[in-house]
Amino acid sequence: MPRSVVFRDGHPSEEDVAPDRVPELGGPGTVAWVACDPHSSGDLDAAAALTGIPRDRVGAVLAPHRRDRMWAFDGRYAIHTHVIRPDRDEARAPRLVVLVSTDALVTCCDTPDVDLGAVLTSTLDAGSLARSGTAEILRGLLQWLVTGYQETALDIDERIDDIEESLFSESSTAIDRVQRDTHALQRRLVLLRRSVLPLREDIAELRQLAPRAGTGIGDHLPVRQLDHLLTLIDSLREMLVSVLSTNLNLQQNRLNRTMKKLTGWAAVIAIPTFVTSWYGMNVPMPGQFRLWGALLASAVVLAGAVVMYAIFRRKDWL
Repeated sequence: MPRSVVFRDGHPSEEDVAPDRVPELGGPGTVAWVACDPHSSGDLDAAAALTGIPRDRVGAVLAPHRRDRMWAFDGRYAIHTHVIRPDRDEARAPRLVVLVSTDALVTCCDTPDVDLGAVLTSTLDAGSLARSGTAEILRGLLQWLVTGYQETALDIDERIDDIEESLFSESSTAIDRVQRDTHALQRRLVLLRRSVLPLREDIAELRQLAPRAGTGIGDHLPVRQLDHLLTLIDSLREMLVSVLSTNLNLQQNRLNRTMKKLTGWAAVIAIPTFVTSWYGMNVPMPGQFRLWGALLASAVVLAGAVVMYAIFRRKDWL
């Protein structure tokens, strides 16, 4: 996959150009995208030189455990976000930092298998790229990110449907799976919201700052898509809360039924216990040591147990 692409008049003209050679290829109608390794000091130096963002600011934006947000540096921008796709493990969503200037856009991603070069060369409109430059590259990149967020949200929606189908299963395996999958979906949704909400605020800030800087970088950004996505995320959160509440109520109902059955069987067993305890006393009892006494006690035990069983069975306690 290409690590850099130089666009001239909206069309890719050079690929895999060394970052230090990109300025040599510059000129009217020329913009560049460069991928850098956030763990490489040389790549970060080249990114700072290409975008004009001070090197110490680039290092600060890429500091560990940085929250998603946007920084503005005199008409240049740095956006910190995460790549979330339905086919990836969202618990390890790779960090993506985008450095933007008027003639260069640099992306720094923790995971090298994120093929941003293929995304940009296949989705960008040549006419818009020739007119808007890096603003069009940023728009295409943000559109790709938001599309991944939407696909992830829809994948979570489908998985919630699968959980709801297993919700009323009495199998212990299905019950454990519902609890485990619901917790996993909640975690995915929290991570998704942590990326979507800051990106929505970043785009709103871009739309405010861009006119002052005299650029069209805030135009045609996926604002409505993010608004709809936030609404969908809130709906999914409510659905997961409903699933959890229903699951807890079902577990409580199962426990109540179990306790009811145990109580019923305890009452049935109490009849034989009551009768045999009388004949177990060290005092003479009617029919003791006689066959008819044993038959009478057995008949009382059997009749009492059957009557109690029938009563509780009729009341759905057994």
